[in-house]
Amino acid sequence: MIFAALVAFTSEHYVLAQPFKELLKLVEQFNATEPIELEFCKDLGYSKTPKFNFMGISQKEALTVPSIKGLMMLQQIGCTSIAKLYICALVTPKPQDTFGAAPPCKSICSSIENSCSRMLNMLMSIPQGSCKSDVIGADYRGKISQTRSGVQCQKWSSQRPHSHRFLPQEYAQEDLSENYCRNPDRESDGPWCYTADRDRRWEYCDVPLCQLKFGLMCDRLPNDGCMEMKANDDSGELELKLKGEPKLADLLKFSSETLPLLRKEIGNP
Repeated sequence: MIFAALVAFTSEHYVLAQPFKELLKLVEQFNATEPIELEFCKDLGYSKTPKFNFMGISQKEALTVPSIKGLMMLQQIGCTSIAKLYICALVTPKPQDTFGAAPPCKSICSSIENSCSRMLNMLMSIPQGSCKSDVIGADYRGKISQTRSGVQCQKWSSQRPHSHRFLPQEYAQEDLSENYCRNPDRESDGPWCYTADRDRRWEYCDVPLCQLKFGLMCDRLPNDGCMEMKANDDSGELELKLKGEPKLADLLKFSSETLPLLRKEIGNP
């Protein structure tokens, strides 16, 4: 079945960004399954999910991604009741007989977007760089200028009270402006600064994580060969049902466009 899907796939003249061996490996990953660990995804009528999901990371790691946290927040504040369903479709997709899984349909994403447009606009209006998109926070460009303990930061252009190598002119891409917290050497706990206290050379800063780094990516989701919302005939509860027939070309196109964004968001390029 997998070989047949690959033959059909290549016959569509889809241009692959990765070698054929990597394609085979990806398909194998989609077909290997594991138990569902996320509690709120355990009542969807299936108990196993592909090891390789549409986040490209483990189930537990997915809950640390800012956009997933943002979706959970949308559910909690009540502007939507299907955010968790959307998360499950991304993180713990239902295994399919053909190859691995099918991504969520655009209709699920659009429903959340329409119901929560005001909240999403507010989240997306956070000025670029005013929060860190991951723990390391190399992209932070805000104006926090004191450490977690409340000590004022030393200017990057100054060598007093602490001499250092991170000169603004030498690290222009790091935006070492004034005495703002930055992370030019990718310290594991995030942005930091040299302090104005001669007895404390440097300390970490308390920079908040962004709640939502990018939109819901509705434009990248398919309208067919995907999982859509349907009410269960017996219980009336919403569940995920396959719409149409998944196509490997669409599956890989979605993954190739979406995974780089997600990996960038969690600091794992």
